[in-house]
Formats: sequence, structure tokens, C-alpha cells
Amino acid sequence: MRFLKKSKFIVLFAVFMFNLFCSTDCMHLVSGSYDKTVRVWNMDGRCKRVKRCHAPVRSIFFAQRGKKFTSSFWGNKVRVWDIQTMNYKEFEMPRCFNVFSVSLSPSGKKVLVSSFDTSVGMLDVETGKVEGIYGKKSVSNSKSGDDLFYSSSCPVCSVSFSNNDTKFVLAEKELVIMSKEKCGRYSYRSLEAGERPVKSLSFSLCGKMLASGGDGKTVRIWNVEAERCEATLGEHSDQVKSVSLSPDGKKVASGGKDKTVRIWDLQMGECKVLRGHSDFVFSVSFSPDGKRVASGSKDKTIRLWNVETGKCEKVLRGHRGSVLSVAFCPVEVEIVDEERQARLQLLQKRTNLFSIMQLHKETESKEEVECKKAMVVKKGIEIIKEGEKGADDHESVAIYYTRSGRDKNKKCLVM
Repeated sequence: MRFLKKSKFIVLFAVFMFNLFCSTDCMHLVSGSYDKTVRVWNMDGRCKRVKRCHAPVRSIFFAQRGKKFTSSFWGNKVRVWDIQTMNYKEFEMPRCFNVFSVSLSPSGKKVLVSSFDTSVGMLDVETGKVEGIYGKKSVSNSKSGDDLFYSSSCPVCSVSFSNNDTKFVLAEKELVIMSKEKCGRYSYRSLEAGERPVKSLSFSLCGKMLASGGDGKTVRIWNVEAERCEATLGEHSDQVKSVSLSPDGKKVASGGKDKTVRIWDLQMGECKVLRGHSDFVFSVSFSPDGKRVASGSKDKTIRLWNVETGKCEKVLRGHRGSVLSVAFCPVEVEIVDEERQARLQLLQKRTNLFSIMQLHKETESKEEVECKKAMVVKKGIEIIKEGEKGADDHESVAIYYTRSGRDKNKKCLVM
């Protein structure tokens, strides 16, 4: 009997450990905010990681087939992160006055960076060097004589890699498609995108379709290979801040200053208008399975929308400033909840598992049990014996976590 009781406790403790460290939902969303934080969320709406940064986070962009993402800030710094460890490499972009948009290549080895001073640079993640982009209007570096940046007559508000490292698009008043040639230089082709600047770009996974949106209040769908506009979607009543193509390329989501999120079915020609945000929608992103759309807003919230029903499934709160960018991780990863991990480490550090198991012994006297309880309470863990109904009429153990200086009756962990 005594062995069975010990075994039961060990099994319960093992199940607790498994549930703590292994999340069944491995899909995650990353958000960047004006409050200078990067947050990682799961689909249950729980924030699993929070990383504080030196400046407001303007843009988040994932590599198409990887666990790395890049972020840009107010200033001339760019970071490349690993979502599982949340470790990062930080790079300083020379000649960039204020980084606006970033895009990580599918291989995760290059970062395309645009800034408000009308320059665009290519960063090599492994070496940290800025590689040359030779194009329509190149600017010569006075020190080295090398052409390091593509330069435009107006700020390049958005950049995006295609499905390979050698092809990308720049968005200004026109779309500039740039491809790397064998000689190492970049050739370009321009597509007329209207009179107003383009603020957002999104490629399909195959790299053949491109969505764009901007100040013209419209969303355009482009055939990149044929170099033509396939459709113009004009339902927004104000500027379009962000667009996102679904993984299969059949739907496109958009968000804008009219406080709405719109999901367009490109085959059926239908549009769903999703209302819920109380301020500008700065960013939208399709989930890897295409079933959800995330939207980040100036109202400091993130909303998860069901694509089929158009209903809001979750409202994610935690940011203290405008949510400027959201992006889904394209692959499933397991991420340990930092708060739960800290609790478990504290539990393991402050309590003795063997002492807890001894409380199940029927041979112990009440004085011995009370003595052990007092010893563990001094370490911050209170053990309370509760009767269970059953044929054995034995007693179970409940573990309560006591935080010094806070509510000492607050129950956090129960076994």
C-alpha cells in the first residue's frame, strides 16, 4: 500500500512536469510594439516570452522556412532572432538614418533593410557585412568607392524577399523587382503601382504572386513572372497599412487606418470585413495553416480571427503601446513558458521531493508531519493535507506557492 501511494505521487509529478514543458500547440505568433518589447504568443492567447529592446519595434519578419526572424527599430539597428531560444545577433546599419522595413531571406542568411533616408542595404548575417546592391540608382561610398546601397527618390516603405535569396521587391511609388545576375550585379524591373506610395508587400510561398497595399486605399495582386497586376481590390475607406497572402495564395488579408481587417477570397471575389479594433490596424499575418489571421493595432491589442467564420477567437493583451508588427512562425516549435519554468525551478530548489513523499507514510505521527510541514513552509512552500474519498481512505498532498510580500494564500501550483 505504501509503495502504491508513492508510485501515485511520482506519476502525478511526472505528468505535471510533462504538461509544464511540452505544449501540444506548437504554433506561435511574434509581435513587436511601440513599448519596446518583442512578445511570443501561443494560440491559447498566453504570452510565453517577453524580450525588452532598446527602442520601439517597428517590423517583424520571418524566414519562409525557418525558426529565425528579424526585427527593426527606431534607429539604425537590426536584430536576427532564434524563436526557440530568443537569442539574437544585433547589427548596426551604416548610412541608415532610420530603419523602416526588413526582410529575412528564405535561407536566413541575408537581411534586406530599407530606411527613411531613401537607402536600401543587404546585410550578410554570417559576416555582418553590408553587401552591394547594384541597381537603378546606386550611391557610391566615399571611403571605399564601392556601391553599397540602392537609392530612391522617396523612402522605400517595404521590402520583401521572394522564395529565394536572389530575388526581392522594393516598394515606393512603384514596385521595383530586383534579381541578382551571374556577374553579381542586380538587374531591376519597375511596375507602376499608382500615384500613392506602397506601404506593405507580401509574397506567396511559390514566389509567383505578390500582394501590395498602401496610401491609395487599395490592395493589388501582382503576377511577378508576367509583370502585371491581376486584380485591384478597393474596399478600404482609408490607407492600407498591411497585407498578407495566405500560404496557398488563394486569400489575402489587409488592415488599415479604417480600423478594419479584410479577408479577400481571390477565387470567389468575396470580401469579409472584420471589426473589433478601436484604432488603426498596423499589421496582419496569415497563420501557416491558413486558418487564422492575426492583426496588431494601435489600440495595444492583437486579435486572432477565424478565416472561415470571420469571428474573433482571441484578444491578446499585454503590450503597453501600439502593436506595430505581427508575424506567425512558419514552422511548429516547442517553446517553454518562462513563467512556468521559473516556478518549477523555484519549486525544485526550495522543496525536497523525498520529504514530501514521506508525508504519505501511515506510520508517521502527527508531530512528525507537522514538523516537516513547518520546515518546508520556511522555504516558501506550504504543504496542506487534504482528505480524498476512496476505499483506501488515504490522504493526498496539495502544494501551494507562497510569494513573499504578496498574498500568502494565493494558490499557484496544485498536485
